[in-house]
Amino acid sequence: MGISFILVYSISTQLNGMEVHKMGFNAGEVLKQLGGNRFIAMTGAKNFVRDDNKQTIVFKIGRNNKQVNHVRITLNVMDTYDMEFLWCSVKGVKLKSSSEGVYNDMLQSIFTEHTGLNTSLGVA
Repeated sequence: MGISFILVYSISTQLNGMEVHKMGFNAGEVLKQLGGNRFIAMTGAKNFVRDDNKQTIVFKIGRNNKQVNHVRITLNVMDTYDMEFLWCSVKGVKLKSSSEGVYNDMLQSIFTEHTGLNTSLGVA
């Protein structure tokens, strides 16, 4: 059983008479950078939702000591990620913490820092 929501599309636009191709947001790549199936198993991540227009992926995570139950990761214009750690309930959504300008190789460590959940077994 695997998570499959990869959608890559190409948008052609005209910029000063030249055709420019823009690749769409790849939520599957973000999940892969977080650790893929190992990340899902270690954190209890589920209910993945992507928004290609906002270049965002949102998912629910398991219980943790930081009282975070949802994570929103957005690709920004600087080609880095903005991560928001949220508490969602019937009363509304509360931003617990956030981190901006996160490079892809820092996603796992920032996630662990803000949730207290390890993303892998950490075999050295």
